[in-house]
Amino acid sequence: MCAGPQYPGRAVVPPGGGTPVVEEPLPPAGTEKNLPTATVFALTADPKVCDKLRALPNVTIYPYQDVLEFLGDDKLTGVRFKSTKEDATERTVNCDGVFEYIGLEPTAGFCKDLGILDRSGCIKTDQFMATSRPGIFAAGDIIVKFLRQVATACGDGAIAGNSAAKYVEARR
Repeated sequence: MCAGPQYPGRAVVPPGGGTPVVEEPLPPAGTEKNLPTATVFALTADPKVCDKLRALPNVTIYPYQDVLEFLGDDKLTGVRFKSTKEDATERTVNCDGVFEYIGLEPTAGFCKDLGILDRSGCIKTDQFMATSRPGIFAAGDIIVKFLRQVATACGDGAIAGNSAAKYVEARR
């Protein structure tokens, strides 16, 4: 939740229940007024990390929810969501920010026959963003990496662009 520091002492909602949405709120949760979390399913992240999140006094977890609407006219004031369980209860949570961080399904299927994907479907690269196939470079959230944020994707892109330029120049 790289934007978390922009909301000190304010309520934010990170919808989702996977490892990224559960791990990233832990540091900011210590400073946020309230951290309601609406998940599409139960929390699916590492159980130890989920336990840490559940133990925080300012975190409320709403499992099995579908986000219906973001509320507010000129600025966000809340989120309305509905239980996917039998009772179909609708809730509105007041908040100052929403960090949509729901899942990661790589879309690199076009590379499946090239032998450059890992088991999760992400593209394997080296530190120069080069794949095992000469002349093929990759960058951003589609590559195998630990942290997926705009800042890291931009850095990856700069490295890949520089590497690709050097590759082309060496073949002239």
